[in-house]
Amino acid sequence: MKLEANGTKIIFVDFFDTLVHRSIYPENTKKIWAKHLGHYDNNLYQIRNQIESKLCEVNHKKYGATDFYYDDMCREIHASVCPTEDISQFINELKKTEMEIEKKVQYINDKLVNELRRYKRESQIKIYCVSDFYFTKEMMWELVKHHGFDDFLDDLFVSAEFRVTKSSGLLYQKVLNQLGIKSNDVLMIGDNLHSDIKMSKQNNIETHHIDSSKHHRFYQNMSQSSNAEKSMEIILSHIDGFDKLVFPEVLLSLYLFIDKLFKYSKNEKISNIYFLAREGEFLKKLFDMYINYNGGNEFKTYYCYVSRKSTFIPSLSHIEDEKFERLFRQYVNISTYEFLISCGFSDEKIKDVETCVPNIDIYKKTEDFPNSIEFAYLKDSKQFCEIFNDQNDEQKRNFTNYLESINFFDSTPLVVDVGWKGTIQDNISAMLNETLIKGAYLGLTDFASISDTNQKIGLLFEPHNCFDSTTVNSAFNEARALYEVFLGASHGSTLSYDNAFNPVLDDNSEELNIFNSFIKPLQDEALVVFENLCKHMYGIAYNEDEILKYIGEKYADFVFNPSQKQVDFFVSLKHFENFGVCEYSSFGIQENVRLRTKILNLIKFIKSPKLYLRGSWWKGAKLKNDGLGFLMPIYKQYRIKKLVKK
Repeated sequence: MKLEANGTKIIFVDFFDTLVHRSIYPENTKKIWAKHLGHYDNNLYQIRNQIESKLCEVNHKKYGATDFYYDDMCREIHASVCPTEDISQFINELKKTEMEIEKKVQYINDKLVNELRRYKRESQIKIYCVSDFYFTKEMMWELVKHHGFDDFLDDLFVSAEFRVTKSSGLLYQKVLNQLGIKSNDVLMIGDNLHSDIKMSKQNNIETHHIDSSKHHRFYQNMSQSSNAEKSMEIILSHIDGFDKLVFPEVLLSLYLFIDKLFKYSKNEKISNIYFLAREGEFLKKLFDMYINYNGGNEFKTYYCYVSRKSTFIPSLSHIEDEKFERLFRQYVNISTYEFLISCGFSDEKIKDVETCVPNIDIYKKTEDFPNSIEFAYLKDSKQFCEIFNDQNDEQKRNFTNYLESINFFDSTPLVVDVGWKGTIQDNISAMLNETLIKGAYLGLTDFASISDTNQKIGLLFEPHNCFDSTTVNSAFNEARALYEVFLGASHGSTLSYDNAFNPVLDDNSEELNIFNSFIKPLQDEALVVFENLCKHMYGIAYNEDEILKYIGEKYADFVFNPSQKQVDFFVSLKHFENFGVCEYSSFGIQENVRLRTKILNLIKFIKSPKLYLRGSWWKGAKLKNDGLGFLMPIYKQYRIKKLVKK
């Protein structure tokens, strides 16, 4: 709407579904409130409803208005459930809980609020909020200040304070008399066709209707929703921007992961949670946002600057006793240079090593490096062994002190990362020996060095189901590189720890340019949608198997047959590996694939689909990128058919 200076001297404006909307069915705020206060009585929601009905009857007889006053309700509840408790403290607790919930589920009608601010600034007219609600004026004004409306609202009038309502028309008369103003000087803005429009007009007040029918339909649909799938469909259709994301299904799977992480952490009675660099940077933002809506004051979250490289050398023994199993289990055909880089050696120290072993071409890729002459030469060099052991002692000391600085040893730590094997956790566990460490990952394809003191869980997939194509868990494992792309970080990889116990970061300008140009805009949009998802899912009770099935099948539909836009985004990026092998991997973009190439690709695929797709970052993206996009519906049908329908 556009407000014009056409004789209006004063504006009245409604609050609910005019200035703000709720992200959940309004009645659910009471259910959440009752759940939070269930320590008083498990039937608090029913008790509140009965008391509200009783007070409305009393007020209707006394004042002619079917409304009630919040403080009256609190006093009645006090008398019913805990008459021996201090009444003042009890009412304060009820109010505080109610306000916390309302603040979480309300969001601003930006279009109207911005217009009111502009008009206030330009015309300096008086603007008053006039609301039919059972809150006290003090509670309503707290909401006004929470949303920042106090910069354009001059005052607030709420029906509960006057014991009359807008719906009867009497509240308008009370407000007009109290302010000493004429009705023809006022414009009423609101969404309710009866209370805000019809009754204003009966009082000779000009009106402007705010169409909130979309939000009313949302409330109605949510009130009738009986399962997780229907609720999620309603919510996702209501959230602005969800369908505009490049990878909306990836964000949904991350919501599922964060939800499971929250519940796992509560069940395990975790207090300190450490999100591991670099994928953990965005995961921490998501988790912190989630607990803001779902509680979690018992958690302290930390961002931990680590990498496989920075944690590898501190985890090792002196070279005389070290087997390098965690490196060689994954990387065997590497050069001496790549071995040294993986052990955290700087370029300066690598030059020192070169002088120790002049007969070795350190940059030459060596087959079976653990059993090579080159590796034997290294270990036989006394000078190299001294350099290695000094590096090992220094980094072990510096890394331990870094962990102390972020309270890692205060209680059983939970490390959180995107996953696959959990190598960083293995490194930390090896360095700390018998210290209990727990790890929660989006997914694990191998439990690796799991033990009683090195515990791991994959929340979306684990080794027993990640390759089982009959489970939805396998869909989340279909394109792991997608998560690595989506969860890019704003800084370079952690290389080591200096003598002041600070992390030393790699300054990789190409990586940072990719992040700032492509990944950060994607993450910024995703954060806005994720917060809305948290708001709308807040307080909804759902079956965990239902939500896994819904999100898993939605993710499967996408990952087995991505859009061209999604493929183009993915294949345009690069991934840098700085442990084991040190090189960029391109996800492989091919433009205008020639017909001959398409035919050759098709022949290879027909001969052996598994062999053709093996090793690809994302099978669906590879088919489209290789000019075989016409096979995608078949591939999708084949994969979806194998999923177990529960």
